[in-house]
Amino acid sequence: MIVRNLPSKHPFRFLTRSLWFDTSGTQQWFHGIRLILHLEPNQDQNFPVSSIFLTSLPGTAMQMYAMTGCETPTNPQDRGCGPQAPKQTYFHVGMEGWTKPYWQTWAKIQRDFPATAPVNLGHIGYDGDGGQFVAFNVVRRAFETEGLLLDFYGSYHASWHTPGAYFDKITAVNVSDLTPCNENPWLSDQETLQIYVQATGDYDGVEEVNGELRGKCFSGYFWFPPACRVDTSNCVLFLTSAGYEMWVMMQRATIYNMPVAPVDVKDWERFASLPQQISCLFYAWEPDPTFLGLQAKMLMFPRYNRSDWEQGFASTAAQGVRLET
Repeated sequence: MIVRNLPSKHPFRFLTRSLWFDTSGTQQWFHGIRLILHLEPNQDQNFPVSSIFLTSLPGTAMQMYAMTGCETPTNPQDRGCGPQAPKQTYFHVGMEGWTKPYWQTWAKIQRDFPATAPVNLGHIGYDGDGGQFVAFNVVRRAFETEGLLLDFYGSYHASWHTPGAYFDKITAVNVSDLTPCNENPWLSDQETLQIYVQATGDYDGVEEVNGELRGKCFSGYFWFPPACRVDTSNCVLFLTSAGYEMWVMMQRATIYNMPVAPVDVKDWERFASLPQQISCLFYAWEPDPTFLGLQAKMLMFPRYNRSDWEQGFASTAAQGVRLET
């Protein structure tokens, strides 16, 4: 739980309960522990209880900026914090904060907006994990057909297997749902691309534009690893949004000769629906209910190597993340 600016002059109590929701017709289930903040009725019209809501923000950075009082926390280009520090916030409690991966954002907020910056109360009691996932029906079909384990990275090696036979073609996604390459920061970030070349030796995956590295783009929306560049017919889509683990998949696809093309979906709503419409790999994390109905399996990679990750090399599995409360 990450807390900020609870009005101390108002009596309040916390209630926790387990909630199940069935959105009929969509096959989406949501389960989890939710914290409910209840303010006792009072005469102060400046803090009406009718203004209390439970709001979901898809991302720890967004959560941090919302609780700081920034007006547009979902906009990475302008969080809406204003030229001066925010004066108030309407978001007071945040659950399951992935604070450690966003330590730089956390430090910046604490430094720039100390008056309204959120307060970290510690470990929530369980850890989180994220990575590349595949729907269980795809895993089962490949195993029943030829004993191929599509939740294991080695089964994607293009010299030995044809994993694309169990997924939709890359043309199954409408490019209007994708972020163009020239708007994708991971395909222009200099440090990310330099580390990519250093980790993979794949100079053909980048190009120099006006003295700066760029991820080499095809058709305006696709970056392809070596296993996809000659023939895209067996290439598998990896869908992500807001760039989550795009750079990770770029490295892994090249290092392990995986015919997997990472693409960024424009917004969260489309990202949450596309893996349920087409067969693909997709980014997800646990615990999270977004793709619960797919019974998705996370791809297994070699055991976490701390030295590699400290250098930005992502060929091994990531370490579980301590979730803050």
